[in-house]
Amino acid sequence: MTAWRRPYYLRESLASWAAADGIGDVPFTVALDPSDRQDEMLTVIRDAGVAAEVNPVRFGVLVNPAEAIGRAFRKDPATRFVICAEEDVLVSRDILAYFTWAAGEFAADPRVLAVCAHSNHEGTDPAAVDLRQEFSALVWGTWRDRWDAVLEPTWDRDYSSGDAECPSSGWDWNLIARIIPRGRFLTVVPDQSRTQHIGEHEGIHCTAAQYQDFLLDSFRADQEPVPYRVRGRVPLPA
Repeated sequence: MTAWRRPYYLRESLASWAAADGIGDVPFTVALDPSDRQDEMLTVIRDAGVAAEVNPVRFGVLVNPAEAIGRAFRKDPATRFVICAEEDVLVSRDILAYFTWAAGEFAADPRVLAVCAHSNHEGTDPAAVDLRQEFSALVWGTWRDRWDAVLEPTWDRDYSSGDAECPSSGWDWNLIARIIPRGRFLTVVPDQSRTQHIGEHEGIHCTAAQYQDFLLDSFRADQEPVPYRVRGRVPLPA
């Protein structure tokens, strides 16, 4: 999980992760950027009983995820899949069951670049997932081979990826507008969202005026694990 200086959201998000089935079986680390609220943030992390790694400098929203994911893969050569979370996103109870299923289901398919937990499609089927050419950064995961071969080498660390076709930049926009369509990649997206954004205040890219647009009616905090299934496969462009 990446975090900076909003202890009130961090406390809520860590509590939601603590309620996830199987959370005691996975290593959990908060990659914390230094700030004027660092001591308070570390207290929240310690109270939650998870590990913290304080970055030597403030990496920011572009670089902190890349450093955290890369560090997780480098730390243990046996790690095949890493989930990236954020300090202001709640998760459902079955979040790890969902990722465990998806990580195994698509491990051998290099077309599938990532697994997303967030869905804007407001579906009602908790078991259904789709393969789509889209991406959401509100909790996602990927495999070591796809991180090494595609994601890390193309990561936009300085808002330099925009072009004439699509001026939007940043690592997530780079994935959405360029890497996924150009590489004809797919992502796993649940019909019913497994995450809910709560970062109304003091965010970097989401303002209070925009916040309502991020809220989803489909999110269920107490969603139980279900027999997940692929509903449809998006045909790749010719």
